Amino acid sequence: MDGVRRWMCNICGSPLAAEFDYLPGQIYVPLGKLDQAAKLTPELHCHDTSRLPWLHVLDDLPRENATARATPKKAGG
Repeated sequence: MDGVRRWMCNICGSPLAAEFDYLPGQIYVPLGKLDQAAKLTPELHCHDTSRLPWLHVLDDLPRENATARATPKKAGG
């Protein structure tokens, strides 16, 4: 796909990361790839209207109906 670069495992083909032209300076890594993902506290939910109908996340975090690319990022956070 134009504007997208993906990195996959050479052995099993699992996705490792992706970079999108419309999100400069950001690389997306699937959370399951991180050894200590449980220590990363979520700050918001993206694509909330696209979630599975049976998935109910009961917290007070902000919810975006699309990407959160316009949401300011904290340095180091």
